[in-house]
Amino acid sequence: MASVGSRRKRAKLNWSGQSSGAGEELVRPEALQLTRKYLRETGNETARGLASSSDAELLQRLGAFGDDGLLTNAARLLFAGNGHSVIEYRFRGGHKELRPDGELSALEQLTLVLDAVRDNNPEVQMPDRVEERTVPALSELAAREAVVNGVVHRDWVATHATEVEQEHRFGALRVRSPGGFVRGFGEYNIFSRSPFPRNPELMKLLEPLGLVENRGAGVGRMVTELIGNGQPAPTFREVEDSSVEVLLGGRPPDPAWRFWITELGWPRELEDHRLLLLLRRVADHRWIDVRTAARITHTPELLAGPLLKRLRTIEVSGGPLLVPVTGVPPESPEVWTLSQPVREGMTELYDRLKLAMPGRDRQTVARSYVQSRGRLSTTELGSILGISAAGAIPLIQKLERTGVVQPAWAHRKGRGFHYVLKDPVSGGG
Repeated sequence: MASVGSRRKRAKLNWSGQSSGAGEELVRPEALQLTRKYLRETGNETARGLASSSDAELLQRLGAFGDDGLLTNAARLLFAGNGHSVIEYRFRGGHKELRPDGELSALEQLTLVLDAVRDNNPEVQMPDRVEERTVPALSELAAREAVVNGVVHRDWVATHATEVEQEHRFGALRVRSPGGFVRGFGEYNIFSRSPFPRNPELMKLLEPLGLVENRGAGVGRMVTELIGNGQPAPTFREVEDSSVEVLLGGRPPDPAWRFWITELGWPRELEDHRLLLLLRRVADHRWIDVRTAARITHTPELLAGPLLKRLRTIEVSGGPLLVPVTGVPPESPEVWTLSQPVREGMTELYDRLKLAMPGRDRQTVARSYVQSRGRLSTTELGSILGISAAGAIPLIQKLERTGVVQPAWAHRKGRGFHYVLKDPVSGGG
């Protein structure tokens, strides 16, 4: 028997464009008032002109009517509602809950929750040397994307509400929306797959309001906002009852990271959120190879290679951002690390702001490398950390004492001597 999730995945994906059988008279004036407010706030001249039109013209130009002259399902939901609470909000730590009245339109309910998320987003104290004294714990743009996506891309065959939960500490945000991943999407490919909206007509209605981008760049914008602030990338997973859950934040913003990228000049390549993911990975672990790049960007290695190559083309003050790790066997895939000037510049910036720098724990860096690559030499580790091969010996010896690695051969001598992962089954990284 097919599961509820699989049946939902096979459900018609054009629900939003089908006729609701309802006319314009059901539209709530409050919903149209909100629509005009959003249109004016876009700053777009065309949108402002649209906001000044009559109710009927406004709905017509937004595309609220189907071929039969009646409201589409998307328009009825957005401007009239469906009699249910379609989104709920919970603020943990502040003991606040919000369950909008089911008589409200989806746009009104969504606005109430967006306002609550913004108002309860805690402020984080910045170091003395940073111009801003406090900053929001979570990017307002990323938070809005997550909440809006939880309404736009959910399965409207299900009647239970999209759940939004916000933490008091660092503003971590969890959005759980009914309906599993759609059309081949999953937690391990969502950063790279071309967008495929479940409810395209709903997106078209919200796009002029500035709440979504019709080209489906929501995931990329979330990644860019979070990684750009030095926070973890959003995580997506399918949970019980065939819902998709996205988690944002959970760690304070890192002003030094943003300053560092600014000093790089925000290279055009970093407009691609996948390259920003790769850059953060190199900073955190001090090395990257094509297999790791594929896993981080949710792409096959065949496509991850060109992404990594684009990252390698970035220059900093006339020199390369990344350089090859020395000591890698010629038959093995290349490994890349931060160039010495880049590494030193990052260290100086973090020291000046008195903040913990990513990748500074040398033992963690060494462990991540050997667990992923299966081998480690003093030459490789020295190249990654910017220290001598002799300086890398104590770090590897500690890994040996803790049972992580063992010598590749017993006499520990000879050209190419290295260590191997003691328990390859535990490898990862």
